[in-house]
Amino acid sequence: MKHLIVSLTLLSTCISFSQDYLPMLQEGNAWSVDTFYCPFSPPDFPTWTVTDQITINGTVEINGELYKQIYKDENPSCLLREENGIVYKYFPDDNEEKIFFNMNLEIGDTYNIGMDISGFNHPYCSGGSENEGIFIIEVFEIDTLFIAGENRKVIRFLDEFWPQGGEVMAWVEGMGTGAGLGHIWPFEDVTCWTALSCFTTNGVTYFMGNATSCDNTTLSLGETYKDKIVLYPNPISERSILQLPNEAEINQLKIYNISGKLIKDIRITSDNYILNNMDYASGLYFYQVSSNGVLIKTEKFIVK
Repeated sequence: MKHLIVSLTLLSTCISFSQDYLPMLQEGNAWSVDTFYCPFSPPDFPTWTVTDQITINGTVEINGELYKQIYKDENPSCLLREENGIVYKYFPDDNEEKIFFNMNLEIGDTYNIGMDISGFNHPYCSGGSENEGIFIIEVFEIDTLFIAGENRKVIRFLDEFWPQGGEVMAWVEGMGTGAGLGHIWPFEDVTCWTALSCFTTNGVTYFMGNATSCDNTTLSLGETYKDKIVLYPNPISERSILQLPNEAEINQLKIYNISGKLIKDIRITSDNYILNNMDYASGLYFYQVSSNGVLIKTEKFIVK
């Protein structure tokens, strides 16, 4: 497969825009999206990278509309459809769709990231997990740049309330953003940022930015066991059980609050540990399990 180095810094000169619209949900399009995790500042906590492979696989009919099924690795991620330069996202909880991308916007138009684009407190199709805030962005410039083998329309945005901060996001026709089918900003989770490392279209894969690989996942001992370490139920309303596989030889459990303060350091001697909501105030926490000083898994949990 042919590979090309392409930058998404979008610093190229403008080219006149006179081409047909390039579809974002074209069959065969795929995105490799790096998510950089940094629960707290080093050296207190480790950091790591996970690359999600975003693909299109099949269609689903809902309310008379045909949606493309988007996958994150091997798991269904979201449902999108595209019409006249607009990409719509279906929200099953509300049984309705909202605009995800609108390549018809003009200079001066505004968009509400929280409500209109990603949906307040709804998972993204790729990249970070959820947007728990509301951000309004405004179009300040529209370019046409040669990216991933095509002249593509690029819509650039400012923060409406702090425009002096400069460009905060750019939409690229047929591709999405610098984070694929998601956003580049960190939100209320354990991620610092997301970035598109590879984009595949028409059978050709293009490297983005400084990427040299389409899979930049940081492997560790935890990769072998982390899927077997499960806290259920989560959120904790009364008591939950943290299941720990015997073969991982986990002997330490640490629990941190949202500020990164260590509130429990527990010696583990069995294959499970019970967390009781009576021991914690309501809120977001992180647990960290280790085997003989080697980190196996860090995960968030909620106490109701």
